Amino acid sequence: MKQYHLYLIALIFNLSIGYSQEQLEKKRWQGKINAKSIIVNNQYGDVRLRYGGDEDVVEYVAMIQHLDDGESLSLKTNETKNVFYISTDKEQRNNNDNKKPMGKTRVDITVFVPKNKTVKVQTNTGKVDSKGLKSNLTIRTESGNIKVRKHHGLLNTTTNTGNADIVLIKNDYAQPQKFESIYGNIYVSVSDKSNIHASISSSSNIISDFSLKMTKHQNSEPNKTAEIKINKANSKIVLTTKRGDLALKEHRKF
Repeated sequence: MKQYHLYLIALIFNLSIGYSQEQLEKKRWQGKINAKSIIVNNQYGDVRLRYGGDEDVVEYVAMIQHLDDGESLSLKTNETKNVFYISTDKEQRNNNDNKKPMGKTRVDITVFVPKNKTVKVQTNTGKVDSKGLKSNLTIRTESGNIKVRKHHGLLNTTTNTGNADIVLIKNDYAQPQKFESIYGNIYVSVSDKSNIHASISSSSNIISDFSLKMTKHQNSEPNKTAEIKINKANSKIVLTTKRGDLALKEHRKF
């Protein structure tokens, strides 16, 4: 696991090619936390989540690109009794009113998350990429795309215009898992051995590798709903978008 961390850190730092020392700031933080929940709020770039091990140690690696003369980004952490926060904050670097920010300054963060933490991530245009987590996870973006692989735990996602591409491994949860968007596409893949009851609604295309029951609704949006039941169908998932495509596909290899 440690070697894998070092590989990812080296990969992130290689993004510095093509930028000057003044434009780039590389940050790395590691520490033990007592909080049971982690909230990551990055309104200025991407968030990547990776499994960090069984101990209560959080690590993040960030690449900050200072591409505007008038602005800089800082990365902050804070821990309360129940929540550990990682957030970005934009600040003015000088008092020159003639220089207007161009909006190019950004920060991309990779967070290594320990087992059994409840995780919430929020971005604006930045994408969220999660792989291998063993935690309950909630993701919210405006236009950023979402990709989740090898996830163990409850998962819920929400976007405005961003797309979501999700592979579900474990599905036997009492609580429903919800994947929602307004204009984005949502693609969810599950095993044919899953016990899924999927409720799907969209005004665009609904695609499935499994048999479904479709109902059309005139003068309403979304204007189509579908029900899909796989095997015992005792684990609920909900896919909802007004205008995007929805797909429930069979994933043959985990």
